[in-house]
Amino acid sequence: MTKHPSSPLIISPHDDAANDPFNVDVGRRPILDLGTYRHEVYISAGCSWWLTWTLDDQRPALAILPENLSRGPVRPCIIRLDEAHLWDEIRGDPTYIVDRLARFSEVLPIGDNKRALMRFLLALRDVLGELTQMPPMPPPARRQVLGDAILRDPETGKIVKVAEMTQDV
Repeated sequence: MTKHPSSPLIISPHDDAANDPFNVDVGRRPILDLGTYRHEVYISAGCSWWLTWTLDDQRPALAILPENLSRGPVRPCIIRLDEAHLWDEIRGDPTYIVDRLARFSEVLPIGDNKRALMRFLLALRDVLGELTQMPPMPPPARRQVLGDAILRDPETGKIVKVAEMTQDV
């Protein structure tokens, strides 16, 4: 599992389906602000695993996104701390796990063979251990945007990374 610095991302649910990890729509009341509130970000099994806090109840959650994000709407898979026990290898709910894996594979690059699903499930369980150890949500910090930093490949001139430079005030 590799730690990964990432760019800001705000994810919002439909008002009538706040607990469904697949009903997300950018532009409504935000449920995640991954630019401001992220504890850790990991890359594994073709996905980025964001340990964060939900804005509605300020509790820990895991947002799973494709490793290679493209511009446009993003459909994350969200697992709240209160749902983590359902994924447990011994005491979990196998029916829930199979259903969620099937639905997650619709939006994530999991693959459909048993080996790929097990690889994803093992990576998920590793991160869920981290989720249960997260501290409370930090208070909002006041930040001032100073500018953007752009890293270019010196040989090709292509943009390699873009980051926002901020300062706490």
